[in-house]
Amino acid sequence: MVEKISDYFFSHIAFHLLISDGLPIVLFDRYLPNIPTDYVGLDNYNGTYEAVAFLVEGSRKNIALVTLSSDQTQMAERQSGYLAAMEEHGLSPIILKVSFENDTETTVAQCVQFIKEHPGLDAIIFATNYLSLSGIKAISDRELKISADISLIDFDDHDVFKIYNPTISAISQPLDELTKQLFKTLLDKLENKVRLKDISKVIIQPELSRG
Repeated sequence: MVEKISDYFFSHIAFHLLISDGLPIVLFDRYLPNIPTDYVGLDNYNGTYEAVAFLVEGSRKNIALVTLSSDQTQMAERQSGYLAAMEEHGLSPIILKVSFENDTETTVAQCVQFIKEHPGLDAIIFATNYLSLSGIKAISDRELKISADISLIDFDDHDVFKIYNPTISAISQPLDELTKQLFKTLLDKLENKVRLKDISKVIIQPELSRG
């Protein structure tokens, strides 16, 4: 815990030193509210919000979120989007938070226990692709079939989901657009098209690929 606090402290000092030296910084993916710098990232909130809406359209009612026990802004936004959508549709949230430091075996075991404790689950949204991989193993261990018994949506696509049968629905990041905006923001600062003190926040909408 001391090590994590130390890393956090010194990373923030490094950012502030770079800013004080007049160097442009663009944060990507993870937003740090206390750092006054440009940011390019995904609309994490809307990603999980739309995922819940899609599942509800498919008559799913007992929709869980499996996420990380983390204070990262993207994780908080994904949970907020899920909670807002569940409330709007009059559904009760079901959330499992797992430690970022878990090994795969531990996460699988926790997912198996979670599914066992909620026998009525008919859909799960996984907040990261590596959580989804553990979830697929847990669903298999419970002798359930994806789609037929339980729907699954992964946040952040993975190549393996495209070859899985049935294919896995995913909230994917439009990497080309994110990269384009990232370099545009940085080059505008380097070429003095935008003043260093003018801070921008570019949010890109995710794409829901339906399995």
